[in-house]
Amino acid sequence: MSVTLLVLLSSTVVQKVNAQSLSLKCTVVDSVTKEPLPYTSYSLKKQKGILVTDAKGHFELVLSKTIQHDTLIFTYSAYKEVQIPVLKLKANDVILLPPKGRLLKAVIVKNKTAKEDSLAMRKEFAKDFVFTKPKVIDAFSLTSINFDILYASLSKKNKQRKKLRAILERDELDNYVDSRFNRRNILRLVKIDSVQLRTFMIRHRPSYTNLKKLTDYELFEYIKQAAVTDSLPLQHN
Repeated sequence: MSVTLLVLLSSTVVQKVNAQSLSLKCTVVDSVTKEPLPYTSYSLKKQKGILVTDAKGHFELVLSKTIQHDTLIFTYSAYKEVQIPVLKLKANDVILLPPKGRLLKAVIVKNKTAKEDSLAMRKEFAKDFVFTKPKVIDAFSLTSINFDILYASLSKKNKQRKKLRAILERDELDNYVDSRFNRRNILRLVKIDSVQLRTFMIRHRPSYTNLKKLTDYELFEYIKQAAVTDSLPLQHN
């Protein structure tokens, strides 16, 4: 074997090793304030498991062949979910997470009756419920047809139904997350006081999309990893 061929083969091996071990360091920040978002949850769409960024929003991704055509999903409480194809990421990229439009006020949690829930929803969507739908006959005059009134008379009811359906679907997903990522499961695994627990649940609350991919065992491992990240002691059962 010639020296030239040996050099070429060595160069090829080095390139393959470098390609396999290539990693990217990126940061997750608030899209408005540009402040880092600590302990942001992220995962790969085609893989199981959830990871979190460090206290400064930094994370490192090893670019193996198995994830090159996958998509990263970033979730953080009170922020919109962001998905980015792995191939579009570059070293030192900044991932922008937009905050959700409506901020929740502090509330006292208590059990509500079905009647109270109904009244609260009617108050929030007062304009929709009070709305008086035009009659189809109102769209017609002796000489013309008012298409705006005709459209409103036929479509307003569907818009109300879609809006209420979206609310119910959102609540259903939130209830699923609450049923699994709850105080009881966290307290079984982590030594934590009530103030820390509230912060822990907000910081590490997984999205429905991510949580649905986890078995109970994988969820417990995620909670333990989050506790270690926050320097919290684990329970020794």
